Amino acid sequence: MEQFRGFTIADPIAPFIAINDHDAATAWSFTLLHEMTHLMLGTTGISGAHSELAIEQFCNDAAGEFLLPRSELGALRVQRTASLNDLVIRISAFAAERHISRAMVAYKLYRADAVPLAAWQALDNRFRQLNVDESKTRGAKQKEKRGGPNYYVVRRHRLGHALMRFTRASVDDGSLTPTKAARVLGVKPRTVYPLLFGGATRKARSSRGTCNGLPPRRKRSDDCE
Repeated sequence: MEQFRGFTIADPIAPFIAINDHDAATAWSFTLLHEMTHLMLGTTGISGAHSELAIEQFCNDAAGEFLLPRSELGALRVQRTASLNDLVIRISAFAAERHISRAMVAYKLYRADAVPLAAWQALDNRFRQLNVDESKTRGAKQKEKRGGPNYYVVRRHRLGHALMRFTRASVDDGSLTPTKAARVLGVKPRTVYPLLFGGATRKARSSRGTCNGLPPRRKRSDDCE
């Protein structure tokens, strides 16, 4: 199954955009612009690879033109008969110089009819695998380093203050259980309390006269130990 890059919920009252942080960091700006285009069109959608839906192609084209105008793409000249390895090398160098996504450059080449469909699909799959491999390498290097921020600090930064405040308040007032909060935050249930309340655990918060940090009048049996 293909891994999604982002999705949009085009709700008129509470529009929402999510970006897969396991994707390459250079791809986040493209995904954000793609999803923002969905919002401006008032459509909900999930972005991934090889979509043939007209709306997805339009959103891709809008995001791609903003980050890499067609006039700039002309600086990258490729042969339609070039080998996959040659295309990977040339596209990677071009994208690195401009700090943009390799996959986006490949998509732009395909839309400009500079590479055939089969070549673009092969490039997109190759770049996805490279992103996975590079992410694993970075993770291994970070584990080797001493010091630096811990898991919870990094996770809070990635989730953002707004989502953290909302989830913390919802858990505290009982409208959101720790299990559901874990789904919202994309973490395991046992990490919800340390993530939301620092060093506080369920037992520590329960000792203050609450059940898992929930006011007694609204405590839920499935949240109590």
